[in-house]
Amino acid sequence: NGSLYFSDVAQKYFGDEAQKELHGMLKPTNQWHTFGKEHVILHSDYFEPFGWYVLHGFDTRPLDAVIEHKQKTLDVKIRDEMMVIIVSSVVLGLLAIALSLLFSRRVNAIFAHYKEEVESREASLRDINRFLEKRVKHEVDAHREKERMLIQQSKMAEMGDMLSMIAHQWRQPLNQMSYIFMNIEGAYEYDELTKEYLDKKLKEGTELLEFMSHTIEDFRNYFRPDHEREETEIAEIVDHSAALIIKSLDAHGITLETTHHSYNEVKLYRNELMQVLLNLIKNAKDVLMEQKTKEPKITITTSESEQDVIIEVCDNGGGIDEAIAEKIFEPYFTTKEKSSGTGLGLYMSKNIVQEHLNGELFFKNRGEGACFIVKVAKSQSDASD
Repeated sequence: NGSLYFSDVAQKYFGDEAQKELHGMLKPTNQWHTFGKEHVILHSDYFEPFGWYVLHGFDTRPLDAVIEHKQKTLDVKIRDEMMVIIVSSVVLGLLAIALSLLFSRRVNAIFAHYKEEVESREASLRDINRFLEKRVKHEVDAHREKERMLIQQSKMAEMGDMLSMIAHQWRQPLNQMSYIFMNIEGAYEYDELTKEYLDKKLKEGTELLEFMSHTIEDFRNYFRPDHEREETEIAEIVDHSAALIIKSLDAHGITLETTHHSYNEVKLYRNELMQVLLNLIKNAKDVLMEQKTKEPKITITTSESEQDVIIEVCDNGGGIDEAIAEKIFEPYFTTKEKSSGTGLGLYMSKNIVQEHLNGELFFKNRGEGACFIVKVAKSQSDASD
């Protein structure tokens, strides 16, 4: 009938105005209502047989108060927690800064210590390097001086052979000089000594004396140390070396043949290459004489590769025994009697070729004998000067 009944509690809670407001909100259906400044929430259940509305609900203000109280309590706790976090962060930050400062100081001190130690070691190493450079230079200079002395010693040890070569070179000219004197004397005795005949014999004698003088000059130059490299044909050095020893070979019935396939000029120490060649020729000569080889023969051949001029000194003396092959270039090793060999020839020859001619010296048994092969670099380095 549109009238409302409120319980005592509801009557006390709601006034007359509230009843009118609520009456206007009701509809014949079940629904929720916000009532009384939106802090009261009601639910209406419509009972159709009697046309009744049964309402029940609650006031949100006590709940809001509880929520507000909880919110304030939570805010206080959050604020306290934030303060603890902030204070802890500040303390941890200050502690971290203090630790980092201490650590950085410690690290800097360690680095400074290591830096000083490294600098000290670098200074020591520089001193050691300077000392080693001086020591190495001194040792290299001493080694080179020793080598030069050994070269000269080797040359002096060959003096006897050189004198023998000179004797062989001079024997024929001296015989010819003797014949000239005899011819002059015979012509004088038989009154056939004319001015023209005398001039002719004097000219022949002068030529022989010039030849003998030239021979002495060649040997004198051979014993003179090289101070500078000179541009020379290898073939010419071979021929000149052969000319110094040819008479000595002829005296022992040994044939010497030279064949040239290279006429390259190389800037090198001429006398040192001559010393190597004469050593190799004399060794071949000694082998041929010891072996009493029939038709003894020495051949010298020059050729070239892209980088080297190659000289081969070969004989037909039976070759080198494999048992001593590894020792022949060792100092003071010799197969000759002590009175006739120093053991320095091949050793010095190998050193000269390697360190002064920028090349190599080795041997091969080939055919009826041994071949000593000298490779001389076309481009000479000044490292060994």
